[in-house]
Amino acid sequence: MGSPKRTSPEELGRMLIEAKLITEEQLQHAKEMQAKNGDKIERILLQERLISLQQLALFTSLQLGVPFVNLKKEGVRPEAVALIPEVIARKYGVIPIDTLDGTLVVAMEDPRDIQAIEDLAALTRRRIEPVLSTSQDIQEMIDLNYRVGGEIEEQLSQIPTRYQRVRVAEARVSAEAIAQAPVVRAIDLLIKQAVRDRASDIHVEPQEDKLRVRYRIDG
Repeated sequence: MGSPKRTSPEELGRMLIEAKLITEEQLQHAKEMQAKNGDKIERILLQERLISLQQLALFTSLQLGVPFVNLKKEGVRPEAVALIPEVIARKYGVIPIDTLDGTLVVAMEDPRDIQAIEDLAALTRRRIEPVLSTSQDIQEMIDLNYRVGGEIEEQLSQIPTRYQRVRVAEARVSAEAIAQAPVVRAIDLLIKQAVRDRASDIHVEPQEDKLRVRYRIDG
């Protein structure tokens, strides 16, 4: 995929007017506010509740010629997430979603951020293919895939070996101790995250040296 088109906020404003989502007067008001505070036109339109995040993302996708991805439906691949540290994902507001023949597909709020794309390419030593998503969905996926994933991995790493399990089985275990067991806490984290995300299903796929967890959201 080529680089995102270089377009102006004026073009986005015109597209929104043509779609009858905002009026000429509302766009002019947003420009006046921009002149005062220096904020982006898009952010002003959102703050004034003239458009939704989803509408902005879809029209920005058309404007830039960059695919829009619904992260809640498409999800992300763990092997892609593993290529970018959490601190970098939060710094740039991105979430890696897939790897394709040496290319890392990364969801971004602003695919025009060339500096972020270059830094990610240098870090991962892969070509970066930016796609567009909403800032809210990106942050939710960062929270889901880094925070919860790290907590679950930590709990699973504490599960006793076979020899240790035999020794534990010989002793009496209280209900409180069972509740604090790593495997129980890991499952508890999975279920709590599913409830927060309103997931209808949890898919746990055992692999050779790890577990892959996927949530079904919105059907």
